[in-house]
Amino acid sequence: MDDKEKEMGVLESSSDQLVINSLHSQHPLMGVYSNVFMRLGGEDWILEWARENPSKYLNQLVKMVPNLQPTQGLVGDVNIRISNDLPRSGLDE
Repeated sequence: MDDKEKEMGVLESSSDQLVINSLHSQHPLMGVYSNVFMRLGGEDWILEWARENPSKYLNQLVKMVPNLQPTQGLVGDVNIRISNDLPRSGLDE
């Protein structure tokens, strides 16, 4: 195993550890699922499955990505006028 492979192993195990910690902190049942995930092979297992099932993997990935709506709004210049002549209110405190 060369240095690059060793480095990748460290990164993979830290990625796996982030998944485990995140799932354990969400709910005890999610902690059980994270343990099973690791026993199945962790990130390497998902990679193998994704290579064998690319369309299923991409379908799952799309479902996990937050639903992002395109930004819509008015287009044009915004003019802001600050007037020191207005009386102070509770919002100025």
